[in-house]
Amino acid sequence: YDEDLGRLSRDNLKDAMFVAHFYPDSPVPYVHDFDTHYTETFGRAPGVFAAQAYDAANLVLVQLAKGRERRDGVRRGVLATQGYPGVSGVISMGPDGNAHKRPYLLGIERGRIVQYDD
Repeated sequence: YDEDLGRLSRDNLKDAMFVAHFYPDSPVPYVHDFDTHYTETFGRAPGVFAAQAYDAANLVLVQLAKGRERRDGVRRGVLATQGYPGVSGVISMGPDGNAHKRPYLLGIERGRIVQYDD
């Protein structure tokens, strides 16, 4: 993902679709809020690793808010996560302990990158 892609591609990528792990220009309100606060705090736009770290911290915080204070309870709660609306995509944990995410579906319209799946 590069915001200059649409401008540089001209007609070569007309009707092209692609995916990204994070799309800071998403119209989704909580993604927009994350992007705004991160940029105000750090003076630059967040990247995919910042978004993933934010989501990982929030997954743990959700468990703590549910009263799970011990390590095993937090771990079980995180592993049971399904359909969590993270800024880096919708997160579901697999039985293997890996996060499975639906990436952002993007395309190019009128020389600009747009999100198709908000």
